[in-house]
Amino acid sequence: MIGGSATTAGARWTAPAVLCFVAGLAAAVESSLAQEPSAPFRFRTEVQTVLVPVSVKDASGRPILGLAASAFTILDQGEDRPIVFFDERDEPLSTVLVLDVSSSMRGERLSEAKRAAKTFVERIARDVRNEGDEVSSEVALIAFDDRVRIALPWVTDAQRVLRDIDAVEAGGGTAFYDAIEAALDLVESARNRRQAIVVLSDGKDEDSNQSYEALRQRVEASEASLFAVGFYTAEERRFYTPGRRYFKEPAFEVNLSPAWVLAELASATGGLALFPSNGHDLAPVFESVAAELRHQYLLGFEPDIDVRDDSGFRRIEILVSSPEHVGPLRVRGRQGYAPRGGGVSEE
Repeated sequence: MIGGSATTAGARWTAPAVLCFVAGLAAAVESSLAQEPSAPFRFRTEVQTVLVPVSVKDASGRPILGLAASAFTILDQGEDRPIVFFDERDEPLSTVLVLDVSSSMRGERLSEAKRAAKTFVERIARDVRNEGDEVSSEVALIAFDDRVRIALPWVTDAQRVLRDIDAVEAGGGTAFYDAIEAALDLVESARNRRQAIVVLSDGKDEDSNQSYEALRQRVEASEASLFAVGFYTAEERRFYTPGRRYFKEPAFEVNLSPAWVLAELASATGGLALFPSNGHDLAPVFESVAAELRHQYLLGFEPDIDVRDDSGFRRIEILVSSPEHVGPLRVRGRQGYAPRGGGVSEE
């Protein structure tokens, strides 16, 4: 059931406030609707531009705002790459909301998840458009048990999404990997540069056709940030821990800890994995998550031409230097990318 304490990056969390997380996440993008429209976002085929949402905080966790592009350094496999795109404004967000409706979600768990999802959608899926009929923030909905259903593709009409959330019912098993793969497919048709996948789930994968390793490769190649809420029973939390890859022996994929999977996928994208249980007040924590999203920088770089045809995963590191700020600065961003043909530009 939803409620209790949550851990992420080694900290203890509490979470009767999963709603706070979702509402806070939505609030982070709501202010983007009032921004002046940026230049149209178009694809071009001659070059790949890798986009990296980045948040910067000081040692006390306060967001650092107003940095110039010159404050950032992007290392691609250790090599400095020029920054060809930079934006510190609030950007419209395309979000895929992924709801676990497996049999273990029956009753109050599903009711809580629906309430959280509806709070989120009411904030971002609006009938608001920029000049030129460009969508501002948009949302898509996926529900999964042992099957994955795209309940609703990209829309900005909140009422349509709310009706579909109300209509979902708990079913059978858990095809978690297939659900994330479907979300990644949807992200490829998103209309905004900033993209997120928000997952609410309470169990381990049992019914997917996709494997974990294949899914991780797709997640690493995507430019979407993944935010996951995994909530387990007290008994399950004894075994499902984000710091341990397998919850039991032998070391087979079927025995991967679902908490570890959520944490790994979120970390690869620069997102967060939260694990609610009873305990402390989560509201301040989720407010900080909302602030992180609201204060993200968006950086872009072009891989060296010699690696654009490389199919392997390439690690990136984001460095920041600001003499105006005393003490170390903490940077959160995706861990890498998969080179591919094509790219994006502002034209």
